[in-house]
Amino acid sequence: MTSGETVDFARLWALQDVDVRLDEVTARLEAVESGRAWAEASARRAEADARVERLEREIEEWEKRRRAAERERRAAEDEAARMRERLYGGAVRSAREIDSVERQIAAARERAGRLETEELEAMERLDELRARLGRAAEAAAAAARAEEEERSRALGEREALAAAAAELRARREELQAGLPAALLREYENARGAGRGRGLARTEGGVCRACGVELPRSTWQRVQRGALERCERCQRILAPGGA
Repeated sequence: MTSGETVDFARLWALQDVDVRLDEVTARLEAVESGRAWAEASARRAEADARVERLEREIEEWEKRRRAAERERRAAEDEAARMRERLYGGAVRSAREIDSVERQIAAARERAGRLETEELEAMERLDELRARLGRAAEAAAAAARAEEEERSRALGEREALAAAAAELRARREELQAGLPAALLREYENARGAGRGRGLARTEGGVCRACGVELPRSTWQRVQRGALERCERCQRILAPGGA
């Protein structure tokens, strides 16, 4: 801009308003098109599905334990039955043999009792896990529905967002056409430094964007419509009433 030329702050503010809205719309549109718009819902569903899978694996392991305990218990009971048959069927005659078989029967019965306890404990654990699995499956189904709802809602926005972005870009071009190229360069530089906002209002000699107190001479020039940048936040300073 040439010396003595004043800034059209009203148009510049309008441009910033458009740019801020365009950034929001563009970010939302990109989130929809990339799937990030429902990423949290997808993560919740994946977590719920993983919980179901973990419970299913745990149930499978406990079912293997139960079946093994049952199989070994039956084998011990069969062994005790065979020993009793030998004992009472006349196959064992000497006192020593009788004592040995009786000890074998007692050991088989003890083993069968211990295995029966293991089997019952496994069954109790399975009942608990199956109840937890039922709740987890319900939660997973709810998470799947929530993900689909968020996905559908986000995709439903896509057309409106694209139309809004096109309208804002057209408005941006219209506003840019009424501003000097040098001022637009300053504005774009300031917008980059100000994280999407290139303008800052001044009030009472203070930059309202970062709170720094401005030199009196700077503030006076801003009030007269001159182009000044805040030394701290690098935004273009605008009169408080602009």
